[in-house]
Amino acid sequence: MKTKRHPQQKLTAKAATWLRRAAKQGDAWSQFMLRSLAEQGHAEAQYNLGVMYDYGEGVPEDDAEAMKWFRLAAEQGHQHAIWRR
Repeated sequence: MKTKRHPQQKLTAKAATWLRRAAKQGDAWSQFMLRSLAEQGHAEAQYNLGVMYDYGEGVPEDDAEAMKWFRLAAEQGHQHAIWRR
């Protein structure tokens, strides 16, 4: 069953995805913002940071670090993170 998101969450999910794309290309501000959001508990940012570590996108590839962020996002019910952890 697909869960409906609040409109602000959809916008934030898009923002997190764009931050990941910029961070992947080495944009330091985007990397900082994505990590800051993830550390503040934002599930979408946690998931995107997990993807970055999983594939080595703008950060060193690190399976343990990826799983850490996937697990945190999954604990909040992030659907994509649930099957990745």
